[in-house]
Amino acid sequence: MAYSLIGILALITVAIVNYDIFFARHSKEEARLVLSYRIFLSSLIVFLAADIAWGFFEEAKMELASSITTSIFFLAMSATVLAWTHFNVRYLQEKGLMAKIILLVGWALFLGGVITIIINFFHPVLFSFNGNSYDPGVGRHLFLGLQILMYLLTSTHALLHLRRARGVVLARYTAIV
Repeated sequence: MAYSLIGILALITVAIVNYDIFFARHSKEEARLVLSYRIFLSSLIVFLAADIAWGFFEEAKMELASSITTSIFFLAMSATVLAWTHFNVRYLQEKGLMAKIILLVGWALFLGGVITIIINFFHPVLFSFNGNSYDPGVGRHLFLGLQILMYLLTSTHALLHLRRARGVVLARYTAIV
C-alpha cells in the first residue's frame, strides 16, 4: 500500500494540473497540439495506474497479476516515451533534422520496449519473479538509462535554442527544459 501512495499522489497531481487539457474547449489552432499532449497524458496515466496496481498486487503476493501489471507498466512507459517525443516535436514546431532524430529515438525506444516485453515472456531480461519477490533485469536498467538519455537529448536541444528564441517560442523551449 505504501508503495502505491506515491503513484496515487502523482495521478492526482496529473489530474489536477491537466484538468483543462482534458475537459476545456480548445480552438482549432490548438486542437492538434492538445491532442498530442492528451495522448502523452493518457499514456502517463496508464503508466501510473499500472504502477499503483503493481504495488497492491505485489503486497498481496499475487505473482501472476504482478507480472501482467509489470508488462503493462513497461508497455505504458514505452508509449509515454513515444508520445513525449511526438508532443515535443509538435510543441516546439520542429521540422528539421533534430525533429527527425527525436522522433526516430522515440520510435526506437517504443519498438525496443515492445520487443523486449515480448522477449521477457520467454527469457526474463526486464524483470522476473522469484518466488514472491520482484527481480529487475538488466533490460530494465538499460531501458531506464536510454529514457534518461532521450529526455536529456530533448532538454539539451531546447536549452541550446533558448538563446535565440523569443516570445511564444521562448516560452515553449523553456517549458521543455
